[in-house]
Amino acid sequence: FTTQEYFVVDDFEDYNDYPPNEIWSTWLDGYGDPTNGATVGYPAPDWNLDEHYVETAIVHGGRQAMPYFYDNSGPANYSEATFTLSSQHDWTMKGAGVLSLRFKGKPAGFIEEPAGTYTMTAAGTDIWDEADEFRYAYKQLSGDGSIVAQVLSVEDTHEWSKAGVMIRETLDAGSKFAALYMTSDNGCRFQSRSSTNSSATSDSDVTTLADVNTPHWVKLERIG
Repeated sequence: FTTQEYFVVDDFEDYNDYPPNEIWSTWLDGYGDPTNGATVGYPAPDWNLDEHYVETAIVHGGRQAMPYFYDNSGPANYSEATFTLSSQHDWTMKGAGVLSLRFKGKPAGFIEEPAGTYTMTAAGTDIWDEADEFRYAYKQLSGDGSIVAQVLSVEDTHEWSKAGVMIRETLDAGSKFAALYMTSDNGCRFQSRSSTNSSATSDSDVTTLADVNTPHWVKLERIG
């Protein structure tokens, strides 16, 4: 067999959480420069949760990757991170013909487009147990009311990935709620949390059959 020829430009595996090997000590970002909106590395990792300055879950061909955040709002008019090589490099050495950079972006959570069209990107771990993590477009409701939506499809990123409608008491993670979703693999489901910070429950009765599939209309109504 044969292997592809390559050479290392920067070894991301050598970065760690201790001076002088933090990733932001080599890749210089906008720290201290209000015109540069870039931030390299996670700013406040929780060591007890096995978090680090570098990314260890979203990687490609290694164990670590560089988190890169940018914000061009406010005084910042550009965002960049720079790494100055210690010496000149021959970019054609060892038969290399192409220099490539792999990145994975995190899309915007919410985009307002013309003609009353809104695009929201799903994210989060789940709406379940004692605390929820998800993206949610909402409007305050007082008294009786209902919300209706047509769910055309749900991407199968997980058997319980879901999209639908919800009425929620607050925006806190452990808030009371009632929701009706279309899921990727478990049909149409009604789920709720009846008391604050308690475990959510799922209704598997005939009213929310697992064999109901998208596209499908869902409606949630509050009375009294």
